[in-house]
Amino acid sequence: MPHRYPILEKIAFTLFTLSAVVDATYISYEKSPNFRDNIHEIIRIGEEMSRLYPAEVDPWMQIAIS
Repeated sequence: MPHRYPILEKIAFTLFTLSAVVDATYISYEKSPNFRDNIHEIIRIGEEMSRLYPAEVDPWMQIAIS
């Protein structure tokens, strides 16, 4: 069966995936009243980890940041 509308299929898949992510985020937000605090904690831990492993050590990290 040939694909007649590949761009339309990609757009539909993107919208479907985006709606699934939004739905999962909303459900998580409703289940956990401190969801925002949890996100801030994850960001804080990520910042601490980036300080433990600075970009000068890994040559590929400089490419990813720029």
